[in-house]
Amino acid sequence: MTKNPDLKALLESWAYDPNDCVRVVTLADGREVMQVRLPLGIEQYELSGRPDGHRPHDAESAFDYHLERSQQAGTL
Repeated sequence: MTKNPDLKALLESWAYDPNDCVRVVTLADGREVMQVRLPLGIEQYELSGRPDGHRPHDAESAFDYHLERSQQAGTL
């Protein structure tokens, strides 16, 4: 977590414009993410994998995890 979690500066630096409300930015770790500016905030999505960045059971998605399990069990 950052030392100052206040988002005010970020929100003020990117005014809401319904005709221009999406951008792709590169984070400090080199990942690119899509940011969507909403009237009351910002949403951020991963561009690869799941939008929330999670890897259930260390797989790309829960579907991929269960598909692999089914294939290993010989049910597919």
